[in-house]
Amino acid sequence: MTSQSSFSLRRQMLEDRIKYISSDLAISNDKAFMRLVYSLLFNTRYDDPDYDTDEIDGGGDKQIDIIKIEEYQDQAIIHLVQIKNSEKYLGTVVVQMRDALSWIFERPEDQYTTQLTNKDFVSKIREIRELSGKLGLRNLEVHVHYVAKGDTNKSSPDFNQEIQNTKSEYADTDEFKEFEFEVWGVNELVNRFYELQQESGRIDVDLEIYHIWNIPTYLQYTVDSIKSVICTIDGSEIARIVNQHGLQLFEENVRTYLGTKKSINKNIFKTCSDASEAEYFWFFNNGITVTCDSFDIAYNANPAIIKISNIQIVNGCQTSMTLKEASNAGKLDFKTKVLLKVFATQNKQFVDKITQTTNSQNAISSRDLSSNDQIQRDLEDLFKSRGYYYERKPGQFNDLDKNERRKILSNEKVGQSLLAVVKHLPAIAMAQRSKLWTDFYYEDVFGSRVEELLVSYLIYAYCLDRSKALRNPVEGIDEVILKYGNFHLARVIGGTRVVDDWRQCPTQTLAELIKDIEQNPKSLARDYEQARVILRQVVEELSEKDTTKIINVFKSDKIQQKLDSLMKKVT
Repeated sequence: MTSQSSFSLRRQMLEDRIKYISSDLAISNDKAFMRLVYSLLFNTRYDDPDYDTDEIDGGGDKQIDIIKIEEYQDQAIIHLVQIKNSEKYLGTVVVQMRDALSWIFERPEDQYTTQLTNKDFVSKIREIRELSGKLGLRNLEVHVHYVAKGDTNKSSPDFNQEIQNTKSEYADTDEFKEFEFEVWGVNELVNRFYELQQESGRIDVDLEIYHIWNIPTYLQYTVDSIKSVICTIDGSEIARIVNQHGLQLFEENVRTYLGTKKSINKNIFKTCSDASEAEYFWFFNNGITVTCDSFDIAYNANPAIIKISNIQIVNGCQTSMTLKEASNAGKLDFKTKVLLKVFATQNKQFVDKITQTTNSQNAISSRDLSSNDQIQRDLEDLFKSRGYYYERKPGQFNDLDKNERRKILSNEKVGQSLLAVVKHLPAIAMAQRSKLWTDFYYEDVFGSRVEELLVSYLIYAYCLDRSKALRNPVEGIDEVILKYGNFHLARVIGGTRVVDDWRQCPTQTLAELIKDIEQNPKSLARDYEQARVILRQVVEELSEKDTTKIINVFKSDKIQQKLDSLMKKVT
């Protein structure tokens, strides 16, 4: 098959997926493509509710369709996405995107608040500026994405030059922690789809190990039923099995590959491909950690090998994938040696502990880090017994049909809902969801009664659905509340429909409320309208009726305190 034929088939795959989403959500093909791209870039479902808060809707958006902000304790990642449902890559669009960057990071407030007409865009600029003030530019990562349905290898010199101009202006200044400009097309999107849809399976491998007769070159250690060995292998061996098995090797890993653009991965690539540094790779790199059912070392073979049954790389995904890239590019130096740690055990909790304690070379999503622990597995079973699919990892239930997918509950959204409804922290639930996975909140939230978790989510889900239905006819403060205030609305409903102190509510009462909402969601309609009135009153006061300030109002401690005060009077 020719490369052109392959490209045509891949493009048709995208078109088929766009049509499916368009039909499923009753939206235009342009909107369906945007949702598809969002789901691929950020590993979510195409109907993820966060899309609505991240979309820059309407004109005057400076060619920025999506602004997604991921806020952590001491850093933030900002994604700026332009999506064209066409095959063209236009240099003029890149120029406008560069202008958008200027508005976001450089123009003074009195200009962007008065000269820009898109309120979503202005609100996001305010949010980014507040983050910049709190964290500093050096703690912000900026990722710019230009997405279309063409062949990125055939983009024009003008387009490529404008991207280089943008990088020169923002990436080469060291103002940000990191600045990237990535171009996506048919091949990149389909590759990303395959990456996320990789099927799992048992993998057995034989790896050549570094061994010298009569010299101890590996170390074995056993405690109870746990066997381990530490040895040295060629980087080319890791590259070989990653090429052969792909992401199936990393099913138990807490994250997927970050790419060679990440600063740490750049260093890995540089060291393993530099003839003067490759022999020191073993010393500079933390090595690779794998778990398995069993292993056996044939030290008397020529060459010596380690046979590993049911291998999973739980730490070292970045190293492994970078070695593969270097090898495929013909740049992996033959002197590159890698430290390999192998643990053979049937103890799942021990594997989870290894995964959590050994992942520290790149920043990891705390949700990913907790996805395999026992609390999450137990909640999956508890929700399953109640007819729901509790999603511990993004894409875990992608194979379900349309009707069943409606029963998928993201563990993160469940936790956010409880944080807002039960713990009365809607601002943190909305803007700092990474805190869910910290020691301070994790067990307090996910160790709650399953009825509390489920009721919280059902209330939030109702608010989300109701707000979507009402959003188009309304404008001004009401429109912004419906777009960004669903956790706050849910917090108010939780206080009026149950009690403000959920610890006083009997489990049976919560179970009856779950049944009531499941059978008749409209039973929350009156509570929802009352919550809108209360929230509008608070937002008007705190925002001084400036709709572009409302996002930061929703993120503030003040709104939580104000709602707490009002709810004491209401209940």
